[in-house]
Amino acid sequence: MSKFGLNKVIMLIPEFDVFLSYAPEDKEVVLRLASEMEDSGLRVWWQHHHLKPKESIALLQRQITEKRVIMVLWSKNSAGSGRVQAEARVGAHRSRLIATRIGQVLPPRDTAAVLYADLSDWIRGKEHGAMQKVFAAIWRLIGKGDNINTTPPPIPNLSTRTDTKSDPNGRDAPLPNHEELEKEIWQKAYENNSRSGYKGYLKQYPEGTFAEEAKDKIAQKKSSNRLIIWALIGFLAIYLIAVLIMGILSVE
Repeated sequence: MSKFGLNKVIMLIPEFDVFLSYAPEDKEVVLRLASEMEDSGLRVWWQHHHLKPKESIALLQRQITEKRVIMVLWSKNSAGSGRVQAEARVGAHRSRLIATRIGQVLPPRDTAAVLYADLSDWIRGKEHGAMQKVFAAIWRLIGKGDNINTTPPPIPNLSTRTDTKSDPNGRDAPLPNHEELEKEIWQKAYENNSRSGYKGYLKQYPEGTFAEEAKDKIAQKKSSNRLIIWALIGFLAIYLIAVLIMGILSVE
């Protein structure tokens, strides 16, 4: 994109405090998040999918400042989106990324955030422990919005950060680290023992610890399905031949 083209795009965008990065499939959750933040006096930009990915990335690289943050909603949909990953990496590089998630999903590489919050069981309101952390982080980063915690916790050092999540009562509990979360997702896929489950694991961990086993399981499923199909075809052929012979004998 030319410098002139980028400047033209920047002129057309609304003012924002929080840039919400997400997959279109998760729009319902994003609308609730945007509404909650706007009610707290934050300007949220989430209707940006008319931009091309290159425009979006170039825009963020120019527009993310000490008064703005990127908030990403990780899900099974967004974790596999190159666009969302690229947007999150811009925020991570500037140390302006707040990461939230719905469901058991591991943030992609190079998307280290200043805060991680699990919103899997969040519906609405600011009373939820994870949402309180989100607002406290926004207040700490840009100094705007509902300052729910009178003394917001300092943004942790990324090199020594321990992932935590909050339950609805606000208590902290350790979030699984990368290895534990991968094992958790693999265990679920293994217990379900379905092609879709193994494919889901490979989508998130194409080079994961259990990637080869997942591929073998998928191949076995394909082979088993072929055997079942051929067995049904054979049974049907034998049945038709038997019917034909019975018909011939009855005529005689």
